[in-house]
Amino acid sequence: MAHGRMGNRPLFPPLGSDPLYYDLMNKNEINMETIKVYAVIGGFNYEGENFDSLKIFTSESSALEYKAQLIEGMFDYAQMEVKELDV
Repeated sequence: MAHGRMGNRPLFPPLGSDPLYYDLMNKNEINMETIKVYAVIGGFNYEGENFDSLKIFTSESSALEYKAQLIEGMFDYAQMEVKELDV
């Protein structure tokens, strides 16, 4: 059976493979979009980060506002990291 190709990958999954898994693994060649997200977490000196405070934002200004709230509130410090997600 001949398989078509998309770039350097087959257009159809190999025999015996899960088609849904194959589609998810090859999504980056179809309609992949990259977005930035901002992860903000509060922490205590000598104790580390408190994961109950972890929030993810798509808006940098909202993330910075939450970071300031954490420091003004009960945490000794807050960290923010920018991550890129492929969706």
